[in-house]
Amino acid sequence: MSSAAPNDTSELILVVGNVRTWIAQGRELPQDSGFRYLDYADMDAEALSDAAPSIVLSPLVANGFDALDVAARLYTLGFTGRYRVLSPKLPHPDMVLTELRAQAPGIDCELYQVTNPLKLRVV
Repeated sequence: MSSAAPNDTSELILVVGNVRTWIAQGRELPQDSGFRYLDYADMDAEALSDAAPSIVLSPLVANGFDALDVAARLYTLGFTGRYRVLSPKLPHPDMVLTELRAQAPGIDCELYQVTNPLKLRVV
């Protein structure tokens, strides 16, 4: 697969989360051609096809869903790209990654542990 930068038109990162809630809370989402945002509740075949992401990014746990839900839905919808999950430090991340991969066989799943909340910004 290509190692192009996210703002390269060949790479699109689809951020799955509680987007409407984030906006209602006044959070600013980066406006970059390499990113699209989608509420988990709106993640269906049409939305995934429209975005055509090479990478899907989500939190490990969110309000109303978790990464296992996202992984299962991606698998059901036929996604074959990369799925990346952001999580706090975990005592056994390998166990979580094993579960993610079991939910989404054939999808390249990885878990990224972060010690501080990320604040995305356009540079």
